[in-house]
Amino acid sequence: MIRRNFRTLVSAVLICALVLLSAGCIKQESDESYSGKDLTLYYVNKAYLLDESTKEVFVQYNAKRPSLPKELEKATDDEKVSYAAVGALLLLKEVPANISDKAVSVVNKDVVINNVTVKYGVAVVDIERESLEKLGGSMDESLFVSQIVATLLDSFEEVTSVQFMVDGKEVDSLMGHVDTSAPFVAPTIR
Repeated sequence: MIRRNFRTLVSAVLICALVLLSAGCIKQESDESYSGKDLTLYYVNKAYLLDESTKEVFVQYNAKRPSLPKELEKATDDEKVSYAAVGALLLLKEVPANISDKAVSVVNKDVVINNVTVKYGVAVVDIERESLEKLGGSMDESLFVSQIVATLLDSFEEVTSVQFMVDGKEVDSLMGHVDTSAPFVAPTIR
């Protein structure tokens, strides 16, 4: 009887240990797969600005996804991607030194990104109106939209389209040149 109870107790402890161990492994794989992925950032090719017949509009740059803060470890996948998307767009504000001789960014330090939320595959990028007024004309608007759309679509498999908002409101255009009334499934310029 004692031997049977001992076996039952050992079996129960082993089963609990396996369940706890596998739960820990699943969480670890999830965190590693999130933070281990690269971002694909797009910067405007300086040569394209000087000569529009240049085929390469963008200079592609790979960077690591930002690490998740502790408070987001138990967040939903959409919340994690939203956090990383904000980080990706903030990285666009400064051109990395090793490509600064051939690239610039239209998403510059003056652009205020209020928020990025990802839900059901749509990344909603909310931008401050006042900061948009500092950008130029139609070419700047096209490059601005394309730089953000290309970066988000190529960096996050969870993002299938990008919608723009200004100060939390849907708009027909950011600066009057590019139609932003519907989500983008591809950049306006490539």
